[in-house]
Amino acid sequence: RVLHLMTQSVINQAFKKFANTKFEFSINITKDDLFMDYLEPYLLKNCSKYNIYPSRVVLEILEDISSLNEENILNQLESLRMNGFQIAIDDFGAEKSNFSRLLEFKPDYLKIDGAFIKNIINDKNSRLITESIAYICKESNIKVIAEFIHSQEVLDVVKEIGIDYSQGFFIGAPSTELVEL
Repeated sequence: RVLHLMTQSVINQAFKKFANTKFEFSINITKDDLFMDYLEPYLLKNCSKYNIYPSRVVLEILEDISSLNEENILNQLESLRMNGFQIAIDDFGAEKSNFSRLLEFKPDYLKIDGAFIKNIINDKNSRLITESIAYICKESNIKVIAEFIHSQEVLDVVKEIGIDYSQGFFIGAPSTELVEL
């Protein structure tokens, strides 16, 4: 079980990279990280070390975590939120999606799985599912991010649906450079 060591390395590198900026940034968190129950003190230590407000840090919880019924995990997520960290559910709609989890720990952001977005123009069901997720999130005051934006047409549809943010190669490829849009 060395996955948590990778997460810690990513946390260290991300905090160092964003220390002298005002950017918000995201870090993917796995169920192992939450089961090991080390995140909160580790993140707070890095916030102090690099003088970064927790509100600038978005913890992207991999979607399979949202299907867990562990009270300890829900308590950790709530405690992280109480300390100012933002919570996002990544890849929502894939595998073990569970709308009831949205009600339990109400994330700040929800990222709709790219499988729905990439086919949104030609697949009526993908669009319907995306619209439904966006509607529920809007009513619950959860910001929505569409993954896998690969063309202007797809970007136009997600804007029409009312999705708050978009990401994908059409908007910009991953880069080590920090760019303000």
